[in-house]
Amino acid sequence: MNEVERIYNELVSIEKILVEANSPSELVAFSSNSSKVMLLAAASYFERRICQDIEMYGREVINLDHIPSFIAKQGLEGKYHTLFQWEATNANKFFSLFGARFSAWVKGKVKEESLEPAIRAFLALGNQRNELVHENYATFPVNSTYEEIWKSFTEGLHFIDWFPVKLREFPSEPKEE
Repeated sequence: MNEVERIYNELVSIEKILVEANSPSELVAFSSNSSKVMLLAAASYFERRICQDIEMYGREVINLDHIPSFIAKQGLEGKYHTLFQWEATNANKFFSLFGARFSAWVKGKVKEESLEPAIRAFLALGNQRNELVHENYATFPVNSTYEEIWKSFTEGLHFIDWFPVKLREFPSEPKEE
């Protein structure tokens, strides 16, 4: 169980208690706040996983500590939001950061493996998260229930689990010297 699933299960339990207590005003407040909590938990989890997976891959491929550390500190920390075009329905901007050959190859894999729904769910959560934190968090309306966000999270998780596998499967060519 990951931490997002733990939060989801806690929200389900809290909601059940409020329903059993017949507390309509508390249920309204819960509904608003639980969606925000679930959205931040899901999007933060995705961010951490993407960044960790790229850094870990760099460590495997380069087999040195200082280069992957540089990549993490200068390429990823605080810059995750720039890796994706959040309003898009595809991850083409992200894929292109790994070079033209990788981008073309991985886009083919996305189509072959019907990963488009997972990518759309991932991007939608990231986009909603950005809107939530850059607007007035206290008053920003999240138009999804925590259950709907959970469903998008589980769909987007397919992309998060799939991408590091594709990094390792990519047929690299030896560099010319």
